[in-house]
This record gives sequence, structure tokens and C-alpha cells, in this order.
Amino acid sequence: MAPSMRKVNVLSSFSFFSESNLDAIRNAVPEVSVAAFPYRETEEERSARRKGELHTLGPHTRELSPEFLAKLAEAEVMFILDAPTGLVQHAPKLRWVQLIGAGADHLKGTGLFESDVDIVATRNSHFVAEHALGLVLLLAKRLGQYLELSNRRQWKRLLGQTLWGKTIGIVGLGHIGSEVAQLCKAFGMQVLATKLRWQEAPRAHADGIFPPFKLPEMLGQSDYVVICVALTSDTEGMFGEAELRAMRPGAFLVNVSRGEIVQEDVLVRALREGWIAGAALDVFRTEPLPEDSELWELPNLFITPHSAGVVANYPDLAIAQFCDNLRRYIAGEPLVNVIDKKLGF
Repeated sequence: MAPSMRKVNVLSSFSFFSESNLDAIRNAVPEVSVAAFPYRETEEERSARRKGELHTLGPHTRELSPEFLAKLAEAEVMFILDAPTGLVQHAPKLRWVQLIGAGADHLKGTGLFESDVDIVATRNSHFVAEHALGLVLLLAKRLGQYLELSNRRQWKRLLGQTLWGKTIGIVGLGHIGSEVAQLCKAFGMQVLATKLRWQEAPRAHADGIFPPFKLPEMLGQSDYVVICVALTSDTEGMFGEAELRAMRPGAFLVNVSRGEIVQEDVLVRALREGWIAGAALDVFRTEPLPEDSELWELPNLFITPHSAGVVANYPDLAIAQFCDNLRRYIAGEPLVNVIDKKLGF
């Protein structure tokens, strides 16, 4: 329980928050003192940290300013996207951090996973699930091709597919996967899914639930496959040749999770050689996707720039979740959306 006789020191290092965003926190939870010091890593740094390869970029710890170190020394709660190497050593009073997003896989090397500091996710399941369904519809209705025809002023009808009666396989029936399942049910689809703790999965979310080791069996029954599983040591590279060949030749793959889950060189072969009909990717092993990547050249691949969780009013929604947890912390109540450090999500 947080002490009730003093202000709780909150430090926001999310670089896109404005002063009005911080005022919203102050006004909603008067018991806190909110300071800001933006800290943002490049996509290269974030990717290297996620892969445990920070050493390839030079020194593990970038030089932190005395001002930032002073704020870290007093922080009891942090609201972050990125965090510097050795964060826990720099912030001895830190009790919990809330992420601006859902994934914590980019925080390797910060000391958070090895500490007793709670890591809390901001859930954006609705937005990511909507994006995933949008990509499924884009592939089914051939909307990308229609856009190209429209830009060329060509009136041409293409044969699309209906989702009604089709089977979708969801890899990872967690927060996002469950949202995807509910949306697909509304479209009359049969929903199959894998789940790590498959015995505990709510049966209302899917018509069939598979343990992870039965992924190929699920893939072989699916017309569309959506990857929603978290990035862990068990899921990194899990979609390789065996998995892609297990899919139906007319099936489509959608990834809104992490790029490292799909072996991109194998996916290029699968799309060029017709193992599957097409794919839509929102995430990539290297972000931004390099201009010389082969992925840009594939006509049966649709690309979005890691934007599934990005919506216009996202800061307001994230702050609302953060303020709810601040109130819980001050009242000595359990925080919501705490990440299981052993599982990584």
C-alpha cells in the first residue's frame, strides 16, 4: 500500500504526452505529484533490446542526464514506453511501471523483469482486434487491389470471398485474440484458437481450442490465420516452413503481434511459391521496414506500419487506465493488467 500522508511521485517518460495530458493525471488523482522527463529509444535500439542484442549497438547504457537521474531517484511510479538500461538501479524507490502499450518484450536489460517492480500493461485489445479484422476483410474482399484499380480509374470486378462460414485460426487466445474471436463470430465465422493454458480458455470465445503443440493441426483447418500471441522465447520464430506449409494453399496470414514471431525469409518464399494465398503484416523484425526489404515487392502482401494499436484518442484512453491503477495503488488495492514476468505477458 502506498503511504497516504504524502504525495506519490509519478514520473512520465513517454515523449508524446503533452502538458495537458499530464494535467489530466494531476486533476484525476490529486494525491500524486507528476513530473515529466521524456525518454525515447530509436526503433533500432528498441528492436535490439527486444532481441537481447544491445551490445551490437555499442555501450549498453546511453549517458543519462543528471536531471533525468534525479527524477528517476525519486520516482515511485512511472508511465513509460521505453526505459534505459539499469532502470531499477537508477530508481530505488520504484514500485511499479505502467507501459503505454500492451507488450513488454522490449524492456530486456532494464532490470524490471529481474526485480520486484510490477510491470503493468495498458490494454489496447479493441483497437488491435479491429485492425486485425480490417486486414482479414481487406484480404477477403481484395480491397487493396480495388484501391489500385480505383487510382487507375479502372472499373473491374474482382471475385472476393465471404467470411460467413469460413474458419479463422487465432494464434494466442489472450486479450487481443479473444476480441478477434468475438468480432469474427459476429461475421458468422468458425473460430479456432491456440492458447497456452488451453484447459482454462472460455469456451464461448472459440469453437475449438488447441494447445500450442497442436498448432499445425489448427493451421490445416483455417482459411485465415491471425497471430495474436505475445513474443517470448517460446514464440520467437514459431512461424517457419513447417507452419506455413501446414496452412491451406488458399489461406491468408495476418500478424498484429510481433515481427519476430514470423520467419520473414520463409514467408517470402511461401508467398512467391504459393504455399499460401496472401498475407497482411502490421509488425516486422526490423522497424521501420527497410526500403530494400523483399516484403515490399510481394503483390500478395499488404503492409501497415505497426499501427494496429494507434488511434486518435489513445493518450486519453491510456491515461484513464493509468489513473484507475493510481487510485488502486493509493487505496492499497491490486493493480489491473499486471504482466506475469515468468510468461512475459
